[in-house]
Amino acid sequence: LYLIRHAKPDRKNPEIADIDRPLLSAGERDALLMGTRLKEHGAAPDGIVSSPAARAVATAQIIAGEIGYTAGNITTDDTIYTGGVTDLVALIRDIDDCLGEIFMFGHNPHFTTLAELLTGHRFEHIPSCGVVRIDFGASSWKDISPRSGKLVLFDFPGKK
Repeated sequence: LYLIRHAKPDRKNPEIADIDRPLLSAGERDALLMGTRLKEHGAAPDGIVSSPAARAVATAQIIAGEIGYTAGNITTDDTIYTGGVTDLVALIRDIDDCLGEIFMFGHNPHFTTLAELLTGHRFEHIPSCGVVRIDFGASSWKDISPRSGKLVLFDFPGKK
């Protein structure tokens, strides 16, 4: 499971609804960078699910393009935008077991809390366009539980 926080959004126009905020050009650059890094790590998702927020979908589309995933196959789920951590765990447990590697694009603070819950690792916060890869020993997504995951990767645009 890859938890990927959306890249930097444009917050300058207060008339744009939160869900409709686009990415800044710096956010687009960060998404391209992280897509390249994920490709170098051999990431090859069987599925990508995103929050319906414009900034999350745009981040997912850019990264998908970099890793060779068809952007038209990205799905959205309102739970990632409106739900809490318990809802996100339920969403993960509902993933079809035929899908082995999943990218999930969403938001803080819930993604940081979720990553901590699943791995037992303490994160200050997942930065914009940050990526957390968690591996599980479970044979089914339904078996995912707190601290059942192993932190494999924590990367973000400013990391050296």
